[in-house]
Amino acid sequence: MAYCTKCGFQAPAGSAFCNRCGARIEAAPEAPAPKSPKKRTRLIVALVAAALVVGVGLGLVFSGAFGHRSSADEEKPVPQTPAGTWTLVSCSGNGRKYTPGDITLMLGEGGHGHGTSISRSGEVSEDESSPAYSKAYTEDYEDYPVAWTDSVIMIPCVSYSYTLNGDTLTLSANGDTLLFHRTGEAQKNAPLPSGVYTLTRAEWGGQDETDSYRSTVLQVFEGKLASLDYGKYRVPLTWTEYFFIEYEIESDEAYLYVYTFDGSILTLTRRGQTLTFAFQGG
Repeated sequence: MAYCTKCGFQAPAGSAFCNRCGARIEAAPEAPAPKSPKKRTRLIVALVAAALVVGVGLGLVFSGAFGHRSSADEEKPVPQTPAGTWTLVSCSGNGRKYTPGDITLMLGEGGHGHGTSISRSGEVSEDESSPAYSKAYTEDYEDYPVAWTDSVIMIPCVSYSYTLNGDTLTLSANGDTLLFHRTGEAQKNAPLPSGVYTLTRAEWGGQDETDSYRSTVLQVFEGKLASLDYGKYRVPLTWTEYFFIEYEIESDEAYLYVYTFDGSILTLTRRGQTLTFAFQGG
């Protein structure tokens, strides 16, 4: 239905002029068609996609901004230490000459350890089976305490700076360079309790000498002190986590015993001598 815009008369459908006043009837504008459901669905999908893109972008921004902080917070690798067993590979310089295998360093955790070396004297015969070989050539084994820090390894009378590269240890001092290769892990002993340890076995040069040392008793005190009672005489000792040092008062000499302890059995070793003790209690 159409209405005259001049007099308001309702004109029949399809009329071009008003039947009352004769004015032209303007066609009424068509109502807009309702939006298609498909177009509305597409709009919703587009909005969701845009939200996802924004979320991913923000995630990348935050990960880039804070990624370095999280990597810095990761636990740093534990630096290498020289703790372990090391065998001489080569040496150079103007000092005493050693051949491969002459020196062994056994460095424990905490900056303590011990070393053994072979001192040779005389001329070496090419034929080791000849009688002249044993007369002209001798070997002497030395045991000594060793201490180390994060930059220095201290052997009696010499302080070596060192570098560590994996299984290679390089010692340098006074123009001499000693190159070692790792041949074992660090020695680990159980805590050594104070108390009395009685001898159960003694060996010297591979021979059973238990009867000769039957009355030997080792007593360990607090404060890293100890005494070794051979029955006829007693000698004072000090000890660390890896060795005992025996002091000979009359000769003014000191001897190093490397030891192992598993919680009940204590074994002392020095220059071919091995003393085994059993812990008896405090």
